[in-house]
Amino acid sequence: DVYKRQHMDARSLLAESYVPLLEGVSSSDARVQAAIERLRGWDMQATPNSVPAALFEVFSMHLAQAALADELGEAADAYLSNSGGTQRVFLHRLAGQPDARWWDDVSTETTEGQQEIILRALEETVAWFEENVGNDVESWTWGEIHTATFVSDPLGQSGIGLIENVVNRGPYAVGGTTSAVNATSWSWEQPAAVGGHPSMRMIIDLGSLDDSRVIHPTGQSGHPFHPHYDDFIEMWVNGDYRPMWFSREAVEEAAVDELLLQPAE
Repeated sequence: DVYKRQHMDARSLLAESYVPLLEGVSSSDARVQAAIERLRGWDMQATPNSVPAALFEVFSMHLAQAALADELGEAADAYLSNSGGTQRVFLHRLAGQPDARWWDDVSTETTEGQQEIILRALEETVAWFEENVGNDVESWTWGEIHTATFVSDPLGQSGIGLIENVVNRGPYAVGGTTSAVNATSWSWEQPAAVGGHPSMRMIIDLGSLDDSRVIHPTGQSGHPFHPHYDDFIEMWVNGDYRPMWFSREAVEEAAVDELLLQPAE
């Protein structure tokens, strides 16, 4: 159980740097203030049913734009993205530098500080959800926008809907985020569809190999109409596992079907 919890650990380290800064931020807009309050009470776990998880992930996207795009100018599109670790390291450090020049928006005549830019990013976050998800705040969950679709290659990318519906599976609401142990990355160009995820989770019991566990999407069969084509997906999403037997005795006891290969006569 300890290793299962570790595999599904979706704690956002970036949130650890920025959520404490919200103690000094407030808004006259009731919608934005409600978002701030939700983030303050968040456990920083990016779980599928979490509203503050979704708020923070989209906030981080707008924060990078609000803090850095003005200085980068035309180079912003090339350097600002949700891939790679360099930018996240920079944002971690920037959180601890309230007087950094990056916080000022050089396109305005006034001098903005850290709290002003954070508030601006929060306002843009709320506006983003209203435009892209709707006005019902309770529907702004991480799993509503953070979904994984398992696309078969090449038929699942054929562009023919009938064929794609047969071979593809999803979307599925999933937890995790970029840089969490449960690393499910997403791109700012397509918020927040999963672009990468753990391909396999495995727990090996070296003292009793037959007690080992494993899970992976999507299933053991490559045939779309086979019952084992997609039966691992829900288990993978929920952090469950299947036994991984090693000994001949355990394999033979659990076997349901047997394939016998014989030389041609």
